[in-house]
Amino acid sequence: MKILFPIQPAYGHYHPLAPLARQLQFLGHDVKFATSAAFASVVARNGFDVLELGSNWLESEAGAAFPEMNTMSLVEIQQYIFDHVFASVTSGVMARDIVHHAQVWKPDLIVREPYEFGGYVAAQHLGIPHVTAGIGVFFSPDYLSTRIQRPLDELRRSFGLPEDPGLTQLLGQGYLHFLPPSIAPVPALDQVFAARPPVFDSTEPAGVDARPDWWHQMPHDRTVLVTLGTVFHRADGLLQRLVQALAGEPYNVVATCGRNVDPASFGSLPAHIRVEPYVPLPAVLSSCDVLVSHAGYNTVISGLTFGVPQVLVPLTADQPMNAAALNAAGVGITLDHLHLSADGVRAAVRQALEDTAMRRRAWKICREIEQMPGQDAAAEWVQHISRFVPT
Repeated sequence: MKILFPIQPAYGHYHPLAPLARQLQFLGHDVKFATSAAFASVVARNGFDVLELGSNWLESEAGAAFPEMNTMSLVEIQQYIFDHVFASVTSGVMARDIVHHAQVWKPDLIVREPYEFGGYVAAQHLGIPHVTAGIGVFFSPDYLSTRIQRPLDELRRSFGLPEDPGLTQLLGQGYLHFLPPSIAPVPALDQVFAARPPVFDSTEPAGVDARPDWWHQMPHDRTVLVTLGTVFHRADGLLQRLVQALAGEPYNVVATCGRNVDPASFGSLPAHIRVEPYVPLPAVLSSCDVLVSHAGYNTVISGLTFGVPQVLVPLTADQPMNAAALNAAGVGITLDHLHLSADGVRAAVRQALEDTAMRRRAWKICREIEQMPGQDAAAEWVQHISRFVPT
C-alpha cells in the first residue's frame, strides 16, 4: 500500500508517529509523510520520504506565521491554534495539496494525527480509508464538533462532500490509542487498538548512548531534568523561574531551553546546573531521578516509559489533563504555573526525589507499558483495518 502520514510541523506531532511509520515500511508499504517545507528536513533525516505539502510554518514559531497570537494569553493561544490554525487555515491547504498531489502519487491509506484535519477531508474526497493515531488524551468527535464543526463542514463543502454532523467520520476506520490503562482507559469505540506508547527522538541514533560528554562530568549523583518541550519553552518566563528555584539544591539540574533560545541568556550558572538547547529524552531519562515539565504528551510518556517520578507545571492545551492523569495515578505532582513559588518548586522536587511509594508506582506503570502490544502489532492492526474501504 501507499500510506500517507500528514502531520502538523512540530516534533510533538512527528515523534509519536515515526515508529509506526517505520513498522509499516518494514511490512513492505510505501510510506510518506506530508508536512510543511520548513519542517520537512526533520523528517527526512530519519530516512523517510517527505512531501512538502500544506502551509509553510513551524508550530514552535507560530507567532511568526500568525502574528496576532503575539498579544494573546496562553488560553487564547490554545483556542486559536486548535480552532482556527489547525481546523481552518492549515487543514484547507493540506487537504487541497494532498488531493492535487494524488495525481502523481495517490495514497491507498491516510494515517492522520488528531490535530491534523486536512487528511480526513482529503481521504474522503479521494475515496480511500483513513485511521487516526492518537497523540495524548482522547478527544471524542462529539466534543470536537462543539468547537470545530463549522470550519470542517465548510472545508468538506468546498470538496463537494456532505456535512459530517457530530464529526462521526473524523476518526475514519479506526483509532490507535497510545496510553497505558493506568493513565487513560481505552476509548469505547467500535474499532480501537491500544498499543505501547512510542518513545522516539529524531536526533538520537538508534542503539547508541547519545548522552553528551558533559553529562558524565556533572558533580552530583542525582539528576533532575527540566524541560518545557519544543513549543512552550519560551512561555511566561517559566523555564527561567524553574532553573532559578533549583539553583541552590544539592543535585544536578539539566534544563532544555529550545533550539531558538541561547543558553547564555540564563547567565552565569553553578557547575551543577546545565542549560542546553535540546537533550534527547530517550537517551538521558534512564539517568534521571525526577522529570520536571509542562506535561506535554511526549514528555510525560517518556517519563512514564522510564519509570521516572514527575513534577508537572501544565500551561495549556492537553497539558492539564495529562497532569491530572499522572496525579491520579500517584506518579506526578502538579503545580499551578499562575501561582508558582520557588519554595513550592523545591518542595515538589524534593518530594518526588524522596517518595519511594511514588517511585514504585512509576516503575509499575513502566512495566505496564512494557507489556502492551508494540508498534509491530499496531502496524499489523492498521494494515488489517485499512481493508474496510469507506462507502
